[in-house]
Amino acid sequence: MVARAHLWRKELDQAVAEADKAVVLGPGYADAHATRGGILIYASRPAEAIESLEKAMQLEPRYPTLWLHFLAHAHFIDHGYNEAVRLLKRRIRQQPDTDISRALLAACYGHLGFTAKARDAWAGLREINPDFSIERRAKVVPYRNPDDWELFVDGLRKAGLPA
Repeated sequence: MVARAHLWRKELDQAVAEADKAVVLGPGYADAHATRGGILIYASRPAEAIESLEKAMQLEPRYPTLWLHFLAHAHFIDHGYNEAVRLLKRRIRQQPDTDISRALLAACYGHLGFTAKARDAWAGLREINPDFSIERRAKVVPYRNPDDWELFVDGLRKAGLPA
């Protein structure tokens, strides 16, 4: 919880340090690995995030669907758009009311040049959450590297979506 608190205060170095400590103290605790993975995404360390999230999923085979989103997000930041699409589609099948996974899916499709699919994903997002706002999201996401946020926005732009 301390690591998450640092993350949302945009204190990435402290968040990573606390997440690392949690994994050392509880190497078999899946949530610690998943939290570390989520934090490493925002710290612009996607390869390490993928490793942590895959470890969490091995430790907890009945993991929350949100972990699929985190893993897809890490692949997205690492420019692994096809793998991110595969994971996001799986998450959406398991949790159809997810808006954020649909937003990330639209950005992936934008980077892959699948404009119609991106627009379909965005339309699904708008049905679920008509108030979804890129501007509001930009204010809260704790990316260390602004280029990681721009990667998301650029994917939407490539698809002709509001970014």
